[in-house]
Amino acid sequence: RQGCWARLPLEDRMSTIKAGAEYFRGNKRQIAADITAAVGKPIAQAEGEVSMSIAKMLTLCKQAAEGLATETRNGKGGITYEVHRVPKGVIDIIAPWNYPIFTALNGVIPALLAGNAVALKHQSVPTIGDWFEEAFGKARDDSIVAAPILHLSVDVPTSDWLAMNADFIHHRVFTGSVGGGRAVSASLGARAQNHNLASPFVSASLELGGCDAAYVHSDLGEGDRHNELISAAQYIVNIGRLHNAGQACCATKRVIVHPNTYDAFCSLATKLMASQTPGDPSAKSSTLGPMYGGRSACDHLIQLVIDAQRKGARVVVDGETLTSDADITSRCVFMENFGYFFRPTLLLDATREMRCMVEESFGPVLPICRAPLEPLPTGEGVMEIIRASPYALTASIWTLEQEVADVFVRDVSVGTCLVNWCNDVHAQIVWSGFGHSGNGAGAMGLEGFRCLTNTKSVLRRA
Repeated sequence: RQGCWARLPLEDRMSTIKAGAEYFRGNKRQIAADITAAVGKPIAQAEGEVSMSIAKMLTLCKQAAEGLATETRNGKGGITYEVHRVPKGVIDIIAPWNYPIFTALNGVIPALLAGNAVALKHQSVPTIGDWFEEAFGKARDDSIVAAPILHLSVDVPTSDWLAMNADFIHHRVFTGSVGGGRAVSASLGARAQNHNLASPFVSASLELGGCDAAYVHSDLGEGDRHNELISAAQYIVNIGRLHNAGQACCATKRVIVHPNTYDAFCSLATKLMASQTPGDPSAKSSTLGPMYGGRSACDHLIQLVIDAQRKGARVVVDGETLTSDADITSRCVFMENFGYFFRPTLLLDATREMRCMVEESFGPVLPICRAPLEPLPTGEGVMEIIRASPYALTASIWTLEQEVADVFVRDVSVGTCLVNWCNDVHAQIVWSGFGHSGNGAGAMGLEGFRCLTNTKSVLRRA
């Protein structure tokens, strides 16, 4: 099927993807309900994920022709040089649970548009894998061709065995933990030693965790810009940190605030963190759902909070300061019928020596660090705090001063830098991570198509 699919005109493949996007739109409520039931994401956020995913599918369709275009250059003596993009074959995609549609489509849609077949593994949220196969793998009328996509319900050992021994796999896409990324890389290393394979050497696209920093500069809050500081705080806390209970690879996991703005920002963040409504994730009124992973996920966050408190941070929950390990353990975590919840927790006066400033905190814990007093976020100050973590997925800066933003963008070493924005992924640009956040392979943008294709060079002499 993959060969037949690859020989179709791009316009026909695009028609299949667009029809699948409409299938998602027509089943939005049920798909969102499946997400909420599986991972505890508040229903309003789950519906938002479906809607944004549909928009990204359509954007990728618009970018496909440019991303897959043949490069042509004219040489001397009537020679023409061409570089064609050709499909790799079967793309093995392993998607995580936290944003089950969006993290899957990052690989699925560019892979199919490029003419590949897809083996999708959605072990944590299998119903979403089924929705993908139903949307794109079945022809609902004579004008639409079914895409070669299969949802494989297999366990991790079976998945690794296939990666090491199956000749039909030509590229792996993995989104998940650093440990998972190491395992995927190890499986491909073992595959390279398999002398029975025709294609032992395949590559991978790895998007792993993050300890994403936000820097708030001094100009916000000055003079008539207080409303800008309020807006930044609302976005950083509500969207950056607390969306999906903070369980996102690119969530804002630490905030660095200029000393002139620090107290005002902390006051705003304290109120915002205390204003959340935890509860039944299927209720529209709930803004915070239970922790995926239950008590063990909460226990890990407790360890980070206690470490920070012992190293000098002030722990604030519901506007109150907690001063002992017992208070932290009893106040931060509670259980209801829907699972274990972790109360939004601020760690004020955080420093780079604290684990929460360098490790990934997958939950509603937000350390706020006072930045060094300097005119620009560079040199031995803000950048040194950011670089203290081995993760390099995203970073954001919040300022209205163009020069300050430009210096930050120039000096920060991450896959995606956002200016006055955070915790978001756009199909128009390349999504990648470095260090412990990935191997730099791009998803989406034009590069997302190129990572999932091979090059075929052609020389023509007239």
